[in-house]
Amino acid sequence: MKNMSKTTKSSLITYGLIVLAYVVAEIFMKTGHMTSLLKGLLVPLCVYAILAVSLNLTVGILGELSLGHAGFMCVGAFTSAVFTKCMMHTITVPTVRFLLALLVGVVCAGICGVLIGIPVLRLRGDYLAIVTLAFGEIIKNLVNVIYLGRDSAGFHFSMKDIMALNMEPDGEVIIKGAQGITGAPTDSNFTLGIILLLITLFIVLNLIHSRAGRAIMSIRDNRIAAESIGINITKYKILAFSISAALAGAALTMPTGLNKVFAAETKQTATSDNNSNVAHITGHRILGKGKAAFEVSALGFGVMGMTYNRSQHPDKKQCIRLLHEAVDRGVTLFDTAIIYGPLTNENLAREALAEFKGRINVTTKFGHEVIDGKGTGRQDSRPETIRRYCEESLRRLRLDSLPMFYQHRADPNTPAEEVASTIADLMKEGKVQHWGMCEVNAETIHKAHAVCPLTAIQSEYHLMHRLVEENGVLDACRELGIGFVPYSPLNRGFLGGCINEYTVFDPNNDNRQTLPRFQAEAMRANTRIVNVLQAFGRTRGMTSTQVALGWLLQKAPWIVPIPGTTKLAHLEENLRTLEFTLSPEEWKELENAVATIPVVGDRYNAEQQRQVGR
Repeated sequence: MKNMSKTTKSSLITYGLIVLAYVVAEIFMKTGHMTSLLKGLLVPLCVYAILAVSLNLTVGILGELSLGHAGFMCVGAFTSAVFTKCMMHTITVPTVRFLLALLVGVVCAGICGVLIGIPVLRLRGDYLAIVTLAFGEIIKNLVNVIYLGRDSAGFHFSMKDIMALNMEPDGEVIIKGAQGITGAPTDSNFTLGIILLLITLFIVLNLIHSRAGRAIMSIRDNRIAAESIGINITKYKILAFSISAALAGAALTMPTGLNKVFAAETKQTATSDNNSNVAHITGHRILGKGKAAFEVSALGFGVMGMTYNRSQHPDKKQCIRLLHEAVDRGVTLFDTAIIYGPLTNENLAREALAEFKGRINVTTKFGHEVIDGKGTGRQDSRPETIRRYCEESLRRLRLDSLPMFYQHRADPNTPAEEVASTIADLMKEGKVQHWGMCEVNAETIHKAHAVCPLTAIQSEYHLMHRLVEENGVLDACRELGIGFVPYSPLNRGFLGGCINEYTVFDPNNDNRQTLPRFQAEAMRANTRIVNVLQAFGRTRGMTSTQVALGWLLQKAPWIVPIPGTTKLAHLEENLRTLEFTLSPEEWKELENAVATIPVVGDRYNAEQQRQVGR
């Protein structure tokens, strides 16, 4: 220590203080003395510290003013996120994937720094401040109009909208304009953040104390004197600025998610026989009680959107592969219906899931009238019709008994008691194991349950539609021991942040275009709610999708949402929700924030609205 220079001692003290702060934070987390809010801020704090160190290299050491350093952060964030999402299935080791993404972000941000520095840093005055300010604004607006997708034919780029990508059915959108990039895995954590901060400090401190650093500081202190002794002014300015830009790019390659920091609090871990890093459901929930009890995975899978009412979808083979993946990851509850297609959705479920009979459960529904493979728009729950639909669904799904048979919509001409009695007979015959009802009122639930115990009620329920809390439906489920299955738990994708006022729906296969809540003006207003979910999740390492699903899951242990998707990344994102544990106070904070924003637009048009709440 005595032989160490003063500079070396100072640097070691700086490193030591950071390591000490890291150790203290880890101790507080391991002992449960740190709030979820503070945990969620740990990675962002590392990001801001790295940014401060990089900016100091330009402002403090070089003596130049940069007003658009956030632009370099944006370049690093986007390029690394694109790399991560593109390589998530190719590079399965998270640490390796993160390091490569970090390298990509650093290089791209550094190149931008060089391109800006070469013409600007040759000039005297405040030109760097002006240009970097403009650069930051240009980058901010540019990334909001970029659409990037990938399919079997390669990459597709557009600055118009998603539809302009003209991708094949197997395509996946990587950058979604103003919605950014979703579904990329979270590979960073607090430990990696601290390591990156230490590396940043090491680079900057060693540069400062090197011959080049002394040249840079001499330029800052007296440009004329530095030039007179032969120092290449432009060279050293570009060197300092490009390193500063590269380090700023490195800062936001750290996604602000904390999947590993929360490991001590996780109730359900992500494990897989083949890859320990993929999400896997280990927990189950019980719908109903007594003889009506039905054990299922904590999250289900809505199959509807793979063929019906959700615009373009992948080809059948890709859908089957995704359903197989869901089974492999522990999903045991799959939801379909006769009316979806009609019939085509049940056919897909059969092709994909028949081989897993006994391992998973496929639930289907009756109630909408279907004649010659076409829906009539009427409801029919007469006993003979229920029996016919039951037999047809058994054949299509290749089942000996339907695990769950829902009444899709109540038939105003057939009393609930008569429907329940018919289902009871089918149960005695072994053709139906459990039954449920969709979008019915509390009175109807009581009437039907008294004849044949219900296992589950399926109704729309999410942060933008909480009617079941107000009309007695959830209270009836709680009182009678009936499970609850929220459909459209993400408000038909809206709460996931993938839909906005510029989204173009397929006029031939998407009912959202007919719904008041999905008109452009309504979506523009309701985006404020999505922003609240994103802000809430940002400090907790959660996406808005995970916030929306997590809010439902914490409501009651007998609630099982059934989000649907056609993307593996979204399946992964949905299942990761089960890894997060938040306090009741935090969820209440979210509810209160959302409650201040009025929801614009009805969820259904007048005709559809008449079919619910009977």
